[in-house]
Amino acid sequence: MSTTPIADLALVSDRHSAGLISRDGSAEWLCFPRFDGPSVFARLLDDEAGHWAIRPAIPYETTRRYLPQTMVLETTFRTGSGTVVLTDALLTGPDDGGHRLGVGVPHLLARRVSGVGGEVPMEVEYRPRPEYGLIYPILSVVDGGVTARGGAEWLVLTTPVPLGIGDCSGYGVFTVREGETRHFGMHRSTLQETPARVWDQAELAARLDDTIVAWQSWSSLHQAYDGPWRDLVHHSGRVLQALSFQPSGAIVAAATTSLPEWAGGERNWDYRYTWVRDASLTMGALWVAACPDEASDFFAFLTTAAPSLGKDRALQIMFSVRGEHDLSERILPHLRGWHGSRPVRVGNDAWNQRQIDVYGELLDAAMRLERQIGDIDDDVRRFLLVCADTAAERWMEKDQGIWEIRGEPRHFLYSKLMCWVALDRGIALAGLLRAQERVESWRRTRAEIRETLLREGWNDRVGAFTQAFGSDELDASALMVPIVGFLPAGDPRVLSTIDAVADRLTDDHGLVYRYRTADGIDGLAGEEGTFLLCSFWLAQALAMSGQVGRAREAFERAAAYTNDVGLLSEEVDPRSGELLGNFPQAFSHIGLINTAWAIDEAERTARAGGGPVRAAGTAMAGWREITAEFAGTALLLLLVVSAIVAGFAPGSPLVDTVPNEDLRRLLTGVLTATAAAGIIYSPLGRISGGHLNPSVTTAFWVLDKMTSGSALKYAAAQVAGAIIGALAALLVWDGAAASVRVGATVPGLGGAATALVAEAVMTFLLLTLILTFVDRPRLMPYTAAAASSLVAVLVFTEAPVSGTSLNPARSIGPALVGATWTGLWVYLVAPTLGAVTAALLHRRLWGTVACAKLMHDQAYPCRFLNCAYTSPDDRIWRPVRTRSAALSPILPGIGRWRPGARHHRSRREHRR
Repeated sequence: MSTTPIADLALVSDRHSAGLISRDGSAEWLCFPRFDGPSVFARLLDDEAGHWAIRPAIPYETTRRYLPQTMVLETTFRTGSGTVVLTDALLTGPDDGGHRLGVGVPHLLARRVSGVGGEVPMEVEYRPRPEYGLIYPILSVVDGGVTARGGAEWLVLTTPVPLGIGDCSGYGVFTVREGETRHFGMHRSTLQETPARVWDQAELAARLDDTIVAWQSWSSLHQAYDGPWRDLVHHSGRVLQALSFQPSGAIVAAATTSLPEWAGGERNWDYRYTWVRDASLTMGALWVAACPDEASDFFAFLTTAAPSLGKDRALQIMFSVRGEHDLSERILPHLRGWHGSRPVRVGNDAWNQRQIDVYGELLDAAMRLERQIGDIDDDVRRFLLVCADTAAERWMEKDQGIWEIRGEPRHFLYSKLMCWVALDRGIALAGLLRAQERVESWRRTRAEIRETLLREGWNDRVGAFTQAFGSDELDASALMVPIVGFLPAGDPRVLSTIDAVADRLTDDHGLVYRYRTADGIDGLAGEEGTFLLCSFWLAQALAMSGQVGRAREAFERAAAYTNDVGLLSEEVDPRSGELLGNFPQAFSHIGLINTAWAIDEAERTARAGGGPVRAAGTAMAGWREITAEFAGTALLLLLVVSAIVAGFAPGSPLVDTVPNEDLRRLLTGVLTATAAAGIIYSPLGRISGGHLNPSVTTAFWVLDKMTSGSALKYAAAQVAGAIIGALAALLVWDGAAASVRVGATVPGLGGAATALVAEAVMTFLLLTLILTFVDRPRLMPYTAAAASSLVAVLVFTEAPVSGTSLNPARSIGPALVGATWTGLWVYLVAPTLGAVTAALLHRRLWGTVACAKLMHDQAYPCRFLNCAYTSPDDRIWRPVRTRSAALSPILPGIGRWRPGARHHRSRREHRR
């Protein structure tokens, strides 16, 4: 029976396989040739199931770390006679820097022993036991190593130390002095592959150094997060990378099987597979702590592995790392389990459970990836359409829920919530999916789900959203209500649910249970520990609701359970604080990353005077948007100049000289339509509302902020910016820019006042129009576009308006007719001052993404962009995520953040 504490383990990975090394230098777990392959070492689950230890032969103290920016483990042994450093890694392939990390790996565990002080007697104990300890191989000594023959595995140990062979094991002793280095390696192959071999010392040393450089190259290329808990977030990103299967892009839930949720219990599962449920949360975490390419790889894997909907269109919830569907579970009776926790399982019978939440997770992942994947092929499009349609058809069915209970199906709140998400995201993706004809039907069903959730999911007696319809039981998954955008985090029902979970679903340490197991709802005996992902969800929900102090406390309580090398398990024993469950747990690290992001967002929002907090991976505005908008304005200026020179600008003397009145009207109408099209693009594209169209964006923000109390602050920032821009123009051009009409200007302060009044009237007009659709927010951008276009045409032909803040694109032409270089000041510099003022007052120029935020549009996080590509080979543009409204009528693709990688299915072709 194994009693090695889970916290004593450290992960090594080559992105194909995973090994776990204990504090005493023993490889306690290693599976080849992939994460879910049979183990070579499994002493973690039984003392007789194999291990490989290199450690001092005398008493020692141990410290450990990962080498900077790597998943290469360094263990330092300090003894009375000297100090030795043991370095462990699963080797990466040759030239594996950057995106090539994990390509062409040799399937070799390398171990370097270095003397750094004095001299230390060491011992080596080598006991390979392939196929989960079933096989006791024949060991043979060869020149420079030991071979192990038995079953499908051919193992060759490279050792500079002679080993004695007996009882299917090898043992040896040696002494390491200061300055000396020895390299060991275990190479694995099968009978069908190029045979494993003995490696020479120089080759092992060079490949181990290359592995260190490869990990550092990946980290420096991908990891740019600079918020709170930066080191933890970056390290968690590397853990997710280490748990990803390079050939397919799959990410396993954990590296192990059957580490229990309660010591000695039966809640022991195989987590070496990929769950659809993890998709959306994983996407957000990869934006923050890794790279869009990794997220795209994962999505490509899911949309390749998942499509097999069967007669009832049921979507399987999990797959192997290569996409196999049959994960039938079996028990290994010869293994006694960690702390006697039986049974030990291989495979996972949850694969054939019915869980209707998975449709929402897939479509939410697609929403987060919308701009990365670009156009999708017909197969993926049809598959996503079927997912949305199936969610609409089956949302009323019972299922096993997010926690995969093995009891009776129920109407779980989370499952219904994710069906709402499926339709919500499907509606937002209707253009990409070419599903406009389905939108009205999806919208009706979404409204029905929402009404049912609010009626049946909310429990007045409990004062919270509960686990299932009609249930009084709390469930931590209810914390996802604000995280997925179903209700604002400041909604009283959300706040009450947060408090209920914090007060009644936590242990004495403040960590959160998934649910209470006492009523036996999950069909299993025994207890389980507190769930770290749920503890991070609580912190994230607190942050999103503006309770930043409580969020920080909750985050730090959960993060305190990282072990000495920064790894998290699935659960924590509420009595002893010991780590429980499979290890390391991807879900826990995903929760850490997303919650750190949310807290950073909440703190920035609080400093900026309010505003909504978004889940990781959602849109954000900043200097890139401003740069893109000004670049678009400058290019439009050039186009207008060209039009004037050609005689086609409204109000141009050359237009007036055109003898045919109909032609003059036609030319003026074309330019009028172009200006209207620019306004249409304003609410639909991601643009800088700080100076382009505040009437649209302020209206959206008032709607979005009515529950958060910060509308006034945002509106004040917008107004202050507009006024400063207008005053700057007045000082230079005597008010000419404050009020522009086709072919003429209205000078003076009177004209400016008229313009400001007109602007206010337009703002409230537009707000009124939008408010009529407040119960159908997906129509808002289209309503706003239509209203803006109508008003733009009227203003263009009749009414004076404020060109400095409403629509500089429309007013640049007349300005150039009426002035020379001062036009550049009025229509470029003055709006710049206004935009910067609004930014300083509100910090984020949220008008840029007002519509996107209101619709919970998932887009790339500009500030936390985690790529720093510099080579054309990377085939990804630097992130100018906005679409300039000024350019949209002419060059609709300008300003969009789109990958040059031609299609997400071919992402392997552009790895460096």
